[in-house]
Formats: sequence, C-alpha cells, structure tokens
Amino acid sequence: MKRLTFLLAAVLCITASHAQIRIASAAKPTPDITAKYDSTQNYLFPGVQSIYSYVGQDFIFVHSGAFIYLHSSSNVGSTCSIRPKFQDELIGKVFHVDSVYERDGTLGVEYILKLHGIESGKVLYYLYPNYESSFPFLCVGYKEKYDRVHSQLDGYIRQHIRHWNKVDFETGERIEWEPLTIWKYKEYIYDPHHGYAALYGNDNGQTIAIYNDDDVVPTVLYEGLESKYGKSLCLYAIRGLIQKGMPDVLLTIAWGNPNKVDTDTYGEYWIYDSNIVRIENGKVKSWSSM
Repeated sequence: MKRLTFLLAAVLCITASHAQIRIASAAKPTPDITAKYDSTQNYLFPGVQSIYSYVGQDFIFVHSGAFIYLHSSSNVGSTCSIRPKFQDELIGKVFHVDSVYERDGTLGVEYILKLHGIESGKVLYYLYPNYESSFPFLCVGYKEKYDRVHSQLDGYIRQHIRHWNKVDFETGERIEWEPLTIWKYKEYIYDPHHGYAALYGNDNGQTIAIYNDDDVVPTVLYEGLESKYGKSLCLYAIRGLIQKGMPDVLLTIAWGNPNKVDTDTYGEYWIYDSNIVRIENGKVKSWSSM
C-alpha cells in the first residue's frame, strides 16, 4: 500500500545502520551499565522501556518557555524552577544526562532527568513533558545520525506543502521553485516558529525548512518511478496534482502519506486534511473534498 514509505525506509535503513550512541540498560536503568543503542528518535515516550535510554546521552538545549520545567534542585518544586528569561542563556548549551528517576505526581508517575552542563558543570533537573512539542532538547546522537543519513541524499520538494513552508528560512521571503529543482540537505535544526525541521538548500542559494520527511522525494527514488510510470505522470505528481488511474505510490508523491486509511469491500479510502481519495487495486479511483 505505502510503497513509497517502504522504499524511503529501505534507503535510510542502509545508510543509518552504523550510527550508535551509549545508553544505560533499559530493562534495569543503571547509569554504570552501558550498552550500544541505535537512536531513531529525538523524543522518547515516558516509561522504563524508553525514557531511560537517555541516560549517557548529550542534549542541546534549543528553546525556552513557560511550560518547560527546568529546575536547579532535585526537589523539582516551583521555588527552584528556572524562568524563561534565564533559560534563554542556556540555549545552544550541551548537557549530559546523568540519570533518570521517578516520582509520584498528581497525574501519575513523573520522570525527572538529572543533567550537567558539559562546559559549565552546572547541575540541572528537568521534569519530562507529556507532549513531544514541549521537549526543549535536541539529542546530539539523534542529530548526528539524522545528519549522517540525509547528507547522502538529495531530492525534489513536493509542491503540495503547507504555505508557511514556502518561505526562505534565512530571509523570510516567499519563494517559488520549479518542480524538479534539486535540493540538498544541509542540517537538522530547531525552528522557533514551527519546531524541529530538516534544512535544505538549492543552487540558487535559497533555503527551506522541511518538517515532514515525506515532503522530500529522493532523486534516486523519483528516477526509478519515472522509468516505471513515465515522465509526464511523475511530473504531474511532483507538481502536487493527482488524476484517476494514478498509482498510489505517485499519490504519496503528490500529496504525501495520508493522515488515515479506511477500508471497505471496494477498496481503501486515504484521508487527508481536506480530501478523501478512493483507492482500488492500488490506483486512484476517485476523490472528493471533505
């Protein structure tokens, strides 16, 4: 069904197989016992099987805010919380995760990370968030892996992306580009307006922040699809357009992966933000606005 996603995963899996960083054992989270860990996520969902994987890793502090619970004492109370204006001084600093411990909170178990500054040696305590969007750190191991994987790829950016994507990240000016403009990966960043993103640049000196990986179609993948389905149909898809009879893999190039997929006896229904596309036998049958 999602052949494009599978092919992309295969490409990234091959290039990422050697990226490793240290963690404490997830089964018995003891900082003294380290093991090799292949980081695939920046944010880990709370729980013994995930959050303890942060022990032994390094974090870059990338943004501050009123709902970021960073503290100067292990008591982690309101009297020792660090205000946003003082958090700003920590942006760009690297912290090592010494340990993770649990405590009973008003809404259940809470997790607290003990950190120390690599340069300053200052010890801080961070109350882990309930939502990924509130996580103020960029895991160094994750960033290094992401950079390593994507630096080996270039691609085309789909035309059917959100309007606020279509601005130059460095100048803020609105940009337009030809469908087959080649964009090269630069680095993984934190955008204070929209969150974590991959930064790409083209030969014209323009830069664009991409927040969803499926908005970029690797040139090697596109060329393979072009040889299979023809230039005109693939160009139609990369421009963000769809048509009846289009293979579902080209639909993912035109509109990306669906938010949800429903099925019935006749086929599948790919649900996007404002459209429903009916798929039969792996091809677009019809579509309508919601």
